[in-house]
Amino acid sequence: MCANVVVVGAGTMGPGIAQVYATGGNKVTLTDIKEDILQQAKEKIKTSLANFVQHGVLSQNEADSIFARITYSLDNESAAKTCDFMIEAVPEKLDIKHQIFTLYDKYAPEHAILASNTSGIPIREIARVTGRRSNVLGIHFYNPAQLNRLVEIIRTNDTSDATVETSKQMLIKCGKKPVIIADIPGFLHNRLIYALLREAVSLVEQGLTTVEDIDTVVREAFGPRFSVLGLFKLVDIVGIDIYYSVSSYLNKELSNANTASQWIKSKIDNNELGIKTGKGFYVWSEEEKKKILTELSARMLQLLKEKG
Repeated sequence: MCANVVVVGAGTMGPGIAQVYATGGNKVTLTDIKEDILQQAKEKIKTSLANFVQHGVLSQNEADSIFARITYSLDNESAAKTCDFMIEAVPEKLDIKHQIFTLYDKYAPEHAILASNTSGIPIREIARVTGRRSNVLGIHFYNPAQLNRLVEIIRTNDTSDATVETSKQMLIKCGKKPVIIADIPGFLHNRLIYALLREAVSLVEQGLTTVEDIDTVVREAFGPRFSVLGLFKLVDIVGIDIYYSVSSYLNKELSNANTASQWIKSKIDNNELGIKTGKGFYVWSEEEKKKILTELSARMLQLLKEKG
């Protein structure tokens, strides 16, 4: 079943999300408050689809059909009246999200699902301005949405099973791999990666290893095995008894810091913010920026092609 999907916000995440839902056969309306932002989004989608064709993920006819299923609008009220599913990708400010959810709660059909792409605001806080809390949930895409297969579904205590299941099946039809998590800080992906980052930062701060060697371990050991097995399946293969034995003496040695790193704070104070300032943990020339981002995009497109 195809739906009328509205994506609110055509900035960083909106164009990719619109492409995703159009790929699943849905009719998509991408909205924004500025015409120039909508035109830029249209070009971003066109360029993205061309990359999918270039790498053999889509045929030209498929790309053309996806592009044709997306329309662009400045009128959220009109878009709301016929939508089956709305997802907002507006700035991470609760008052702005409340404005969107209040409007869609007022004008969207009773059955319509209302979702947020927030990466950190509790879904229950967003949902409280609506009269349909059972139809509200989080759908957290990773940037760029059209390349990352993982999508987190965040449910509150009020979200109905039917809302979760409908949203999940829509994502599967779009070629995504949805996971479901309760409405907790950090959701699922960020809780896992920040636990790893806390230990990595601690080891470097103590002078026990280097940034480069940690990245080598992640790429060469974690990457290949985790991409096939995941985490718990890997433990099954190694042996749960071995995991228990090691954790009995190793857990007490791991970082349990409950405040942010002062080393990281010093980098921020020195404007060493990563690629966007030319220096972070590494030094980034314009050539190196372009190279790594091109390689990453090409690799993710290849994975999409391989996995279908």
